[in-house]
Amino acid sequence: MSGAASEEQTVGAAQQAVARAHGAMVSRTAAVRAAYPHLLGVAYGTAPRQTYDLYLPRAEPAGPVLVFLHGGGFRAGEAGEVGDHGLPYLQAGGIFLAMGCRLRGGDPDLVNGLVTPTTSQRTWVSSRPAARRPRP
Repeated sequence: MSGAASEEQTVGAAQQAVARAHGAMVSRTAAVRAAYPHLLGVAYGTAPRQTYDLYLPRAEPAGPVLVFLHGGGFRAGEAGEVGDHGLPYLQAGGIFLAMGCRLRGGDPDLVNGLVTPTTSQRTWVSSRPAARRPRP
């Protein structure tokens, strides 16, 4: 077997592993949605990916709000894929907020590509009164 063929097999196996892991994460997120009140795809900005998914505990919140920015280096991913990450916080009575963001694409400008979206997310979250608890 040539080195190129071996490399292609390795890449293919890695892509399959990523696809399996992503599928499992999506399934776990569906289970969290079935078990907890939630609001999905709520806009906080003007860009299509500037949305959040909010997951609430079954009872009145007993803990803080955890704001989660999905992984992917601002190049891939979306808030709707990571609801499962909030399960431990929900079980403890916390609120889980998964925020999406604009993706960098080919923009090499780290200030606009990274800092601006996270600043607008932080500003948006901090401007919401803690006493307001939306009901889905």
